[in-house]
Amino acid sequence: MASRTSTSRAFLPEMVAAGNGFLINVASLAAYTPTPRMAVYGAAKAFVLSFTESLWAETRASGVTVFALSPGATSTEFNSVVGTDDATSVARMRTAEDVVATALAHLERRNPGPA
Repeated sequence: MASRTSTSRAFLPEMVAAGNGFLINVASLAAYTPTPRMAVYGAAKAFVLSFTESLWAETRASGVTVFALSPGATSTEFNSVVGTDDATSVARMRTAEDVVATALAHLERRNPGPA
């Protein structure tokens, strides 16, 4: 969380001054609901979502696009690393490329609000 706020603090003022730029923070579907056995992860992602929505509101008239991406189940090593393979075994997994394409499509809409 600290790196996310530090990065935002480092780059947003220059983007706002230029009237252009974008900031994409990766949240998670876990940001929207309690996540038993992953409480810290869910809480951290809730912070990312809330922080990003606040930045969006603060910068929406500046020409800077800010949004949180909540991709859902994505085929990466994440679940095996944290030991939650069973939680996503029946989920329709997206590829990382699909997630990036979603972010870029949203970005093309220019300051559309939180995703």
